Amino acid sequence: MTRGTLLDQLAAELAACRRHHRTLADQLEAARAEADEREAVVRELTEQVRVLGEENRRLEALLREVPDVYRRKFSERLEAVAERIERLLAENAHLRRTAAADARRWAALEALMAAQPQSPPRLAPPPVGGR
Repeated sequence: MTRGTLLDQLAAELAACRRHHRTLADQLEAARAEADEREAVVRELTEQVRVLGEENRRLEALLREVPDVYRRKFSERLEAVAERIERLLAENAHLRRTAAADARRWAALEALMAAQPQSPPRLAPPPVGGR
């Protein structure tokens, strides 16, 4: 082989190496760009995991409070019902006392009328609770 042929071969190999180097450089640049994109995605996902973790902890805390809130609300509602029951029981006792007093007065009035020689016609009893 002659020197010119060797130089031509070396020049061709050098050109092929340069093309291969350029291809590898382009591939490296594309890989770096892809790695940068993936890092950005990882950072975004990491931030989402952090935010969702905080939200999860907040919701777990609320969930732990639910039984206490339920008991408190139930107690508040039950308190109103208990007060209403107390008022109804007091009203019932008052009405029973009034009815008993009216019945005693009615019996006394009937006895008084029965003792009179000519008693007028019997009166109907008053309605319960009325006077």
